Amino acid sequence: MARIVAASLADKEVYDPADIAQRYQQWYESGDLRGMGSNTKRALQKLSMGIPWMSSGVPKAEGNAPAMRGVSFGVFYLS
Repeated sequence: MARIVAASLADKEVYDPADIAQRYQQWYESGDLRGMGSNTKRALQKLSMGIPWMSSGVPKAEGNAPAMRGVSFGVFYLS
């Protein structure tokens, strides 16, 4: 997930949540779900069903995915 965020930030040169969501959806649809947690799978299933990115999250989900993604933002905005 951090790589996807980093690639989007590098390509777009700005935070674009719709682009990141589209990249996540492509990852999900690739079928390579190694290392993907259950909450992430649920959120990406929602994206694949056409639910907008801002509504596809899993309320009150607990896990470390946000911390993993955060590193990309720190590196991008520090540069």
